[in-house]
Amino acid sequence: MNIYHQMAVDTLANGGGTYARDAFRPADLPNRYVVALGTPWDRVATITEDAGTNVDELTYWTAEYLRELANIAAPWQAGSPFATEHNPKGLGTWPANNTVHVDIVESYSHGGYALALARDRGQKAIWDQREGVAIEVPQ
Repeated sequence: MNIYHQMAVDTLANGGGTYARDAFRPADLPNRYVVALGTPWDRVATITEDAGTNVDELTYWTAEYLRELANIAAPWQAGSPFATEHNPKGLGTWPANNTVHVDIVESYSHGGYALALARDRGQKAIWDQREGVAIEVPQ
């Protein structure tokens, strides 16, 4: 089982996760609020039938999208406007209604700024690492 398959299995078992790019371990995101980068660094794994009968298919596509996003160079490269040592990245997953959202994510210490950034990026929610809850983005 490769690391992206492990992440996908963990996602479906635990309702999502935030992972390191290159190993099956939690991402080392230093700040409280996690925000997805958004398009073009997001994917949605979807199945058309009940997830309970198609877990293998959903796991497969989630793992494929995690691998794909981990191997896209731009957001991770030093010098990229999306990659700074002050704002490390991770891979985030969020399952909902027979889908799994797969994103490259980063963290911020100020909730208001994180919400505004998420809104600008077209995101529905941010993740509060301390409280373990999603916070809806006001539109």
